[in-house]
Amino acid sequence: MILAREDRKLLTEIGFLGISSNRPDEAAAIFALLCEEMPDNDAGFVGLAFARMAQGRPDAALDVLSRAPASDVTLAMSVLALAAAGAVPEARDRLAELETLGPTDDLLAMARAALDAPASAEGLPR
Repeated sequence: MILAREDRKLLTEIGFLGISSNRPDEAAAIFALLCEEMPDNDAGFVGLAFARMAQGRPDAALDVLSRAPASDVTLAMSVLALAAAGAVPEARDRLAELETLGPTDDLLAMARAALDAPASAEGLPR
């Protein structure tokens, strides 16, 4: 299946709405499709990692992120997933790596917050 750019964008938005509406299983299905459709784009992988986190599965989120194209967003997500999995030293290492990339202030704040309160990383919408 080849989706048009507009369709991929709409599916991404629907997937994130699914997560925020406590429907992570449906969101995961959408993001898994986007990972197949756009293997060189981090959007589907980040969404699928968020869905796995919302399911309370940070290890599965890390598995997804290990297959994602490298980006500051996937690196920040890995900080969240590692913190939620209790791997705080590894999360701190990833945060240090992220800081060298010069990410946006919001992205950096999100990653830092996960380390300030690792339990809150587990508290993503479920």
